[in-house]
Amino acid sequence: MLWASAPVTASERTLAQACRSDARKFCTSLRPGEGRIVTCLRENTRQLSAACQFQLNKIDTCAVEVQQLCADIPDEGEKKQCHKDRRTKLSAGCQAAAGD
Repeated sequence: MLWASAPVTASERTLAQACRSDARKFCTSLRPGEGRIVTCLRENTRQLSAACQFQLNKIDTCAVEVQQLCADIPDEGEKKQCHKDRRTKLSAGCQAAAGD
């Protein structure tokens, strides 16, 4: 199995499903965990299936939104709480992706 553990969120499940064959093709030599597979996929973006490219882009877009959401909070512990408190300010797509 290429994913270190079972995907937890809806976006992780969707990414794993969309990119499974691409990960097998480009990332089989990597040990799963610590984002290695996703990093490998990003390094091979131009060769990935359209579905996998779309899901990676969607996740990257949401990551930027989440970072901007609490950029004014320096403490990591407080930042986690901030993300929970301000979650409704994310776009609908990112709220759904983070939903599970």
